[in-house]
Amino acid sequence: VLISGTLVWSAVFVIFWIATANMGLSEWKILWITLPLSWLEIIIGAWIASKLYKKHEND
Repeated sequence: VLISGTLVWSAVFVIFWIATANMGLSEWKILWITLPLSWLEIIIGAWIASKLYKKHEND
């Protein structure tokens, strides 16, 4: 869960937020808040998905 969540997070959220800040649509200082919160969101989502997968694996 941690590995897959972190890979998806770095591929999607980090690139998105850095591109947004580079274009001047966001401030760089907000990245210190948004990136850790988005990582936490992805990890929780991956954990929920893994639990649902295990629950329905034998169906």
